[in-house]
Amino acid sequence: MTNPDFARTLSLLRQEKGISQRQAAKALGISQALLSHYENGAREPGLVFVGKACDFYNVSPTICPPPSTSCSGTSTGPAPTGRRTSSPCPTPGLWRGCPDQI
Repeated sequence: MTNPDFARTLSLLRQEKGISQRQAAKALGISQALLSHYENGAREPGLVFVGKACDFYNVSPTICPPPSTSCSGTSTGPAPTGRRTSSPCPTPGLWRGCPDQI
């Protein structure tokens, strides 16, 4: 099951950066088609991709909902230095993360 909030957030972050899916996909090391699937909620990315996307878009993974809600955990604390702590997420703060997987 995919999380529509994550898919929307991924798309909004790319649009906010002002780049095409093709440019973002190349920078993230995936195909444009796969990125399109992630942004449309047709496929669910793994945590490795989520980490790469957070680094690429300079956001903390704690400000956006994860691809799935299959894990639970406590707050992972403040965002690392230099990362944006506000988000275009429709439900910011929903995810508190999986401390052992971040």
